[in-house]
Amino acid sequence: MVVVAFALLSILRPVDFGPAPIAAELRRGEAIAAKGKGIERTLLEDRVAVGRWFDGRSKRDVEEIVWLSPRMVSRWLGYLRRREGWTDAELDGRWAAARVALSGKLSFVVRLASLPRLDPLLEEDGPPGAPEEMDSIRISFAPLGAKGQPPSYEPLAATVLAHRQDREPAEALKIAWHQTAPLAPILGEEFGPPEAGEGYEFGESRSTVWLASCPLPTDLWTHPGFAVQVAGARRTRAAHFRLHPR
Repeated sequence: MVVVAFALLSILRPVDFGPAPIAAELRRGEAIAAKGKGIERTLLEDRVAVGRWFDGRSKRDVEEIVWLSPRMVSRWLGYLRRREGWTDAELDGRWAAARVALSGKLSFVVRLASLPRLDPLLEEDGPPGAPEEMDSIRISFAPLGAKGQPPSYEPLAATVLAHRQDREPAEALKIAWHQTAPLAPILGEEFGPPEAGEGYEFGESRSTVWLASCPLPTDLWTHPGFAVQVAGARRTRAAHFRLHPR
């Protein structure tokens, strides 16, 4: 009965970190690991790309907003349980850490980048190079109202998780945010990629990752979803998240 009640609650209140990971999402994460895909595939509907960059051959996502939702954390931990062979106690410990760190609030990982434009004739829909935006941004949150009604944004508390600078764009983007404090005790990989080098202090390619959060609005579950906005000196990015993905 308790398991059934929790499963129902996770559907009706998808923002709550309950007493155990969401079983269906754990299985989704395990299935992704079983197929040998990268752990970033577990982000699914909880990740929104907000900036792309042309690397000389194709456009790639280099800016993103990730909602650290109970569903996302459950999938991520399911992936790691399958790939790293965790015991039930290890899984329970990670989930307990998630409940301590993430319960009662909405938390987001925001990655922005400032990269050189490789093709001056190509119109970019991402960051051609705006280093000043790495130093001063405003991250805000708003529940989504009725169709056509503009969101009313409130600022989020944000701290820098990691910053990286290099001459090579690919090197500047090598930030494993899930391996940084305070997220490593929840999402950290034991068999993850090797840590990137120190980078190059005077390189023109830069990447910064923030952790942003706000107290959980008591009436959020009455809305269809919410928006996260990142405003900088040169452009504004926005990501919309649904509380009940299709």
